[in-house]
Amino acid sequence: MNTQFADPVLRRWWLRRLDAPTARVLEEHLLVDAQLAARVQDAEHDLYDDQVRGRLDADEAAALKRVLADDPIAREHLRLARALAHAATNPGVVTARFRRRRVAAWVGVMAACAALAFVLAGRMPTQAPPPPATVVVAQLTLLADTARGANSEMPGVTVPRAVTLLRVQVEIAQPDVDARYTLAVKNAGKVLATAKNLSLLHSGPYIFVEAELPVADVAGGTRTVEVRRQDGIGPSMVWSARIEMAK
Repeated sequence: MNTQFADPVLRRWWLRRLDAPTARVLEEHLLVDAQLAARVQDAEHDLYDDQVRGRLDADEAAALKRVLADDPIAREHLRLARALAHAATNPGVVTARFRRRRVAAWVGVMAACAALAFVLAGRMPTQAPPPPATVVVAQLTLLADTARGANSEMPGVTVPRAVTLLRVQVEIAQPDVDARYTLAVKNAGKVLATAKNLSLLHSGPYIFVEAELPVADVAGGTRTVEVRRQDGIGPSMVWSARIEMAK
C-alpha cells in the first residue's frame, strides 16, 4: 500500500485545499496505483458521510460547499451518501432492497476503477487542470429518482473539446441480476446512439448499467436517455439530460 499520502492529505485533496505540487504528485500516483485510488475513493465516501452526519468543522463544511457548487458529480455522490445514511437507520429496507438482490459491499476494485475514471475524465478535484492528453472520457450519471422529471434540476454534463467518449451510468430502480439492458440516447424521438446487452454493475447500494458512446453522436443540447430490459419486461426508464460541448 502507498503510505506516502496519509488520509488527511487525501481529504484535503477532495476539498481542493491541497497545495498544487502535492496534488500533481498524488494524481500521477493515482494513474498507476490502484490501492491508492481505492483509498482516495474511500476518503470521498468518508467526507460525504461526515457531512451528512454533521461531523465536519466549519472550515471543511465551507470548503465542501464550494466543491459542491462547482461539481454536479460531487452533488450526486452526496445524494448517495444521504441515501446510505438513511438506509443505515432503516435496516429492514436494506434487507429487502439489497440483500435479496445479492448486492455486495463497496468493492475495492470498483472503487479503484471509479477513481481512475474520474482522473481520466478530469472530474476529480485538483488545484490545476489536467493536461489535455489525459482527458479522454467524460461521465454522465443518472440516478433513478431523476427519471421522468422526479427531480427539478435536469442532470447534465458539459464535455471538454478533447473528449471523444461519454460514459453514461444509469441507476436501475428495480434491477434483475439475470436481465440484460439496452441504453439509447435520443433527440426528438430519433435514436442518436445505442448500447445493447448491458449487464448490471454494483457499487455499494448503487446498481447501474454503463455504456460509452461517441460524444459526436450525442452532444448538442437536451437529450432523452432511455433504458429498458431487452426482454421487454417492465416499463422503460426515461431521463431528460443536457449533453453539451464546451465552448
